[in-house]
Amino acid sequence: IIPLSIFRNHDLNGDFILFATTWGAFIAVNTYLPMWAQALLGMSALMGGMTLIPNSIVEIIASQTVATIQEKIRTFTLIMIGIVTMMISSCGLFLANNKTPLWMLIVVGAFSGIGVGFIFVGLQVKVQIDAGMKDMATATSTSYLIRILAQTVMAAVYGVIMNLALASGINSHSNITMKMMNELSDAKSAKLLPQYLLPEMRRIFHSGIHEIMAVSFILLIIATVFNFYFNFRQPNKKLNRSSK
Repeated sequence: IIPLSIFRNHDLNGDFILFATTWGAFIAVNTYLPMWAQALLGMSALMGGMTLIPNSIVEIIASQTVATIQEKIRTFTLIMIGIVTMMISSCGLFLANNKTPLWMLIVVGAFSGIGVGFIFVGLQVKVQIDAGMKDMATATSTSYLIRILAQTVMAAVYGVIMNLALASGINSHSNITMKMMNELSDAKSAKLLPQYLLPEMRRIFHSGIHEIMAVSFILLIIATVFNFYFNFRQPNKKLNRSSK
């Protein structure tokens, strides 16, 4: 289905790797920010989902902004801006504790949306340019597949990290079970849990998110390395060539 010849394109491989690492990092914030609001702050699923609304809004604004600046700055710089803003989100949530107010979490999480907006437009157009007219359609669809696969794989990895953190935490507390930890993220179920155990349960849950954000930040460091390797020495490419 996918011709292996496109993977002999050095620049295109760099684009795919950057898509995989940045989208793998993005899914951490996108998945666990709502869970943070529910499990650590005791909010409903509706309120947890609403924490991502600012993230989506700034992502749209950022992607539209790229159209006006992409001719003035290098693709390397454009992607680097996106990576740095995503780092702000991952690092911010890594440093936050379970007493951090919701508004601050939302603001920190919104930076991830800015990064995704910048990286998506910059890299997607670069994929089309690097592929050329012959492989443009295949490369574009492959980049989409890689983003989906990266999110799917990393969502599973983050789930394993969370389960291991929860299991490690409850091993030292005979009164806390995995079933209770699973009920913590449901506002209604959480009210039925022993209230004196909630602070410790939230500490355990926070330790899992803490580790997930660390992995997300590491992925962004890897993305930074690959951005320098593949794009730093490249001449400035006209990003609007793909639309001609």
